[in-house]
Amino acid sequence: TALDCFEGCKCAVMTLWGMGHCSMGTGFSSGGSGFGGGFGGGGVGFSGGSFGSGGFHGGNVGILANDEKLTMQSLNERLASYMETVRNLEKENAQLEQLIREWYQKQGPIGPKDYSHYYGQIEELQNKIVAAAVETHKVLLDLDNTKMTAEDFRIKYEMESGLRQNVESDLNSLRPLLDNLTLTKSDLEMQFESLKEEIIDLKKNHEEVVTLRPVCAGYSTSSSN
Repeated sequence: TALDCFEGCKCAVMTLWGMGHCSMGTGFSSGGSGFGGGFGGGGVGFSGGSFGSGGFHGGNVGILANDEKLTMQSLNERLASYMETVRNLEKENAQLEQLIREWYQKQGPIGPKDYSHYYGQIEELQNKIVAAAVETHKVLLDLDNTKMTAEDFRIKYEMESGLRQNVESDLNSLRPLLDNLTLTKSDLEMQFESLKEEIIDLKKNHEEVVTLRPVCAGYSTSSSN
């Protein structure tokens, strides 16, 4: 873990500065197996109880070079900062765990929820849905009836339109005959007027004849005597 890594690095620093000896399993051991690897990218490592390229042997710690001291000081500061971060995270984690425990204590055991107070509303909504479905079916039936009625009217309209076209065709074919009859009527009316005038003239002549007949008869009698 992060904490184990920190402890291992801490032991390495303590060993370098002659502050003690650590045993971390595979990292450090009393037999001088050493701690392999590097810290801070500076190429500093431990292997087989020796340091560097042979400047230190048998675990004896002497005076380090300046660059090595700076490297280890930087490493020590980084480890201290990392340790502080780990401690802060542990504190925050403990606080969160405490909050979670308190929340569960306040909530108590959660059992099955009671939805019985919704049953009435659900039944009412179901009844409304059924009523709406029935009303929808009625509307659909009315719509179908309206469509059928409209189709009947369309068929009747087409039939009447066909009859109208036939009548118009007959009228167009009879129009010349009507014109001829109109001319014939005009001729007959003229003949009728002419005959009326002739009748009037004949009546006048007849009246004159009737009026003159006694005179003519008296003249004939006197002439015979």
